[in-house]
Amino acid sequence: MYVNKPPTENTNSQIGLSANKENLKLNLSTNKGNLEFNINDLEKNEEIGMYSSNDNLDIDKNTSRNLQKQLREKFLEAFALLDNRDRGKEAESNITFCLYRIKPHESIREPLLTLLSRLPWRSEAVCSCLGRFRNDSAVVLGLKNFIKEHDVYSWHRANSLEALYQVSGAKNVAFICRDWLADIQLDWHARMIATRILAKLPGQHAYFMECLQREQHTSDNDPEATALLRQELAYGAFQEIESYHKQLAIFRLICKDKSPVLHRLAVYLVQELKCKVTWDDLKPYYQGMSNLSDLVRDLGLSQDAPKHCFIFQTISNMYGVSLSQSDLRLFYGMHYDRAVDKLRESVSNYHQSPSEYIRTFHQFAHLTLIAFYEYVFPSESGLHDGYAALTDRKVLTHTLPNGLDTWKELGSMRNRVDHPVDKKTKSHSKKITVEEAEFLLKRLEVALQEIFSFWLNSSSITTTVSIP
Repeated sequence: MYVNKPPTENTNSQIGLSANKENLKLNLSTNKGNLEFNINDLEKNEEIGMYSSNDNLDIDKNTSRNLQKQLREKFLEAFALLDNRDRGKEAESNITFCLYRIKPHESIREPLLTLLSRLPWRSEAVCSCLGRFRNDSAVVLGLKNFIKEHDVYSWHRANSLEALYQVSGAKNVAFICRDWLADIQLDWHARMIATRILAKLPGQHAYFMECLQREQHTSDNDPEATALLRQELAYGAFQEIESYHKQLAIFRLICKDKSPVLHRLAVYLVQELKCKVTWDDLKPYYQGMSNLSDLVRDLGLSQDAPKHCFIFQTISNMYGVSLSQSDLRLFYGMHYDRAVDKLRESVSNYHQSPSEYIRTFHQFAHLTLIAFYEYVFPSESGLHDGYAALTDRKVLTHTLPNGLDTWKELGSMRNRVDHPVDKKTKSHSKKITVEEAEFLLKRLEVALQEIFSFWLNSSSITTTVSIP
């Protein structure tokens, strides 16, 4: 049913609608005014911010200039006090502080050059500061003269050469670098720095290969002495070439090297994008680098890399034993893991405690003899009756005549460690000395070579010879 509203209600509705329209217009006008006001304020704030940033930049520049001025003043003040008996030490510390922070300036150039001779023990700081004087002819001349005349500290000359390279560029010091590399009597560190600088120039591949082969030939007796130099030469030689055959030639030299430092370099280089050689191309050298096998597999370079054998690696390197097999797991059988643990402990103890070395190596030797009997003489019984029961058997006397006394002496030395008081004589045992441990190690080289040569080259033998 339709009902007409009273006239008063319609009138009120029209009045309310009109009022709302007026309020809406007023609000829109007000908001527009506020918007214009806010935009103007924002533009003014941006202008203020821009001026403020420029002011801050000027302040930073002024602050930096003031700081450098203060550093130069502090440096020159301390330089004047170097020979002062009371303040000389303090002055040296202040100079060193300044050298790492000060920028090149003609006022400090001459004093700085004299520090090459006056403070050679501050070589790193002095040469680092001189290296910032780019293309400064006076610094170039000063460094060249020092390098030519100084003959006391090889490492100081090397730092000076690096500073000279930073000032004048690799091309201007190449002749010095070649002279240093050719001088095999020069310290390896100095020649390594020369190699690093020379590698900045093109056309060094053949020369680096020649130097690398020479260093490998002369380092046979002590392969670790110049390992870092050989690493630098090999790395420098590799950087310039893209030919697969030339890259493979470098890898062959690296893999034949006796130092693990070079072997790790091979793993690094084979991962470079430009390297065309794969780890599978290096299979002829797997045995010599078996200690990296786990790393090679983890990196996904090859799944065919042989497992690393810690016993092989240690017996070969520490005791100089030549082994015909690179993985001894088959020979040790169930005793392998425990033998590795004891051998690893003995390696760690050798340089820390002679007594602990004897104890842990004796445990390794005990496991080794058990595994030896089980593999070579499987019919032998009573293998777990004790260490002495293994070394007293006639079969061992006939099999290992050269090393038998060494194995027995190891047992006697172990008794001194674990039994300070001799049960028979009631006398106190003496501690194992460093000299005794070193002498035993020499004897073990012979004994280990004998037992492993027989062991790895024999098939199982059936025998019933034993002594209870």
